[in-house]
Amino acid sequence: MKTIKEIVADWKDEIGIGSWEETVAVHKDGDKLFIITKSPGRFIGYHGDLVDKYKKILKENGHDVSLISFVDLFVGNVREF
Repeated sequence: MKTIKEIVADWKDEIGIGSWEETVAVHKDGDKLFIITKSPGRFIGYHGDLVDKYKKILKENGHDVSLISFVDLFVGNVREF
């Protein structure tokens, strides 16, 4: 079984975000997974196909996640989630 961190790292690799490009943080609260990134659109994929794919992978690895939410860090000052 993979951890949430490992699964999101695989997801990040699939969409081609290098470690030098940005740091991605994750936070799980109950059945909600927050992904903090400058590139939410890349994680979402075309019509949400990547979100659906990785939600399934998370479930297959024993992680109960009903909602994946993105915190966009691209612009702005302070974000609350």
